Amino acid sequence: MSSVLPEQELLSTIAEMGIGIVGFAVVADILRSRSTSDVVRLYNLRDVAEIGLMIAVLSVFPSMLHGLGLSAEASWRTTGGGVLVWTGIGVASSFRRRGPASLVGAARSNRLVSVIVYMLIGLNLALAFSNLVGAGPSSGARHVAWALSALGQAGTMFISSVFSRSAEVPATQ
Repeated sequence: MSSVLPEQELLSTIAEMGIGIVGFAVVADILRSRSTSDVVRLYNLRDVAEIGLMIAVLSVFPSMLHGLGLSAEASWRTTGGGVLVWTGIGVASSFRRRGPASLVGAARSNRLVSVIVYMLIGLNLALAFSNLVGAGPSSGARHVAWALSALGQAGTMFISSVFSRSAEVPATQ
């Protein structure tokens, strides 16, 4: 049994990108204005940081498990389950933080971003579930696709948070 997964180098690079996203979210939060109308931005940046942390940890997780002696299949299955659990907790805590009213308001303010984010969440869950129940030769590719999709989700939310207008700023014609 090889102690190195073929995708290990690529997943390590993706983990570094996840850490970078966390850093950008923290810097953006520090530099943002402190008005109360920015609460949706604050929640989005917190979600971005959580997604970046999840990407960083779960990108290197299969290689760590494999290095500890688990088979490649068991490593991918365990990581798929970890993605599902972490995503479920993340989505639930985001809904709890925001409350139903603020979620509807945020979705109305930028429907395109909301549609993209929800589609990527669905794709991420499907990829993780397929690794959990059907680990095999394409599991590494599915995990890389999950990590890249999660990066896209975090990037979409980050750009939306940083470049969206505050509710207090009137639109110019």
